[in-house]
Amino acid sequence: MDWVVSSRILITMSWFAVVICSVPSSIAQYSLDPIPRDTWAQPFSLPDTNGHLHNLNEYKGRFVLLNFWSMNCPSCREELINLEVAYQELKEYNLVVIAVHAGGEPHLVKRYLEPMSLNYTVLLDLDLSMVGWGVPVLPTTYLIAPDSRLLYRASSPRAWGSSSMIETLRAVTREGKEG
Repeated sequence: MDWVVSSRILITMSWFAVVICSVPSSIAQYSLDPIPRDTWAQPFSLPDTNGHLHNLNEYKGRFVLLNFWSMNCPSCREELINLEVAYQELKEYNLVVIAVHAGGEPHLVKRYLEPMSLNYTVLLDLDLSMVGWGVPVLPTTYLIAPDSRLLYRASSPRAWGSSSMIETLRAVTREGKEG
C-alpha cells in the first residue's frame, strides 16, 4: 500500500514539474526582456543575400527588430516566418525587420530562404563579425529604438505573428512616437 501511495505522489509531483517547467517557455513566446537604459546598438555593415551592403545608420529614425538566426537552428525557420507576419502588420508603424544569418555560404542561405518569400531584409554575417552583440542563443531578436538604443531582447523563439505580440510591438512604437 505504501508503494502505491508513493508512486501516486511521485507521478503527481512529476506532472506538476512538467507543467511548471513548460509555463515559462509558453509565456516567453509573448514576452520581451527589457535592456538597461542607455545601452546602444553596435554599428554594423553587412551584405544582404544579393551582396548589397547595409548598415544600422540606414535605419536611424525607425524601430528595428534585429533577428539573429542560422539555417542549422530548427526553431529559426518558424521564427523567420513569424517575423514576416509581424513585418506585414507593423511596417506602417515605422518598424523594419532585419534578419542576420550567422555564418554560412550566401548561395545556400538564399536557396534556404526562397520558399519563405520574405519581404524584409536578410543580411549575412559571413565572418561572424557581430559576435560583440552577445547573442546567447539562436534565435535571438533585439528591438532597437529610432535613436539606436537597445530596448528589448528576446532570447529563444517568440510568436512574433501572434495578435498579443503585434499589439505589444504597436504599443512600444506608439510610445516611441510620443516620447
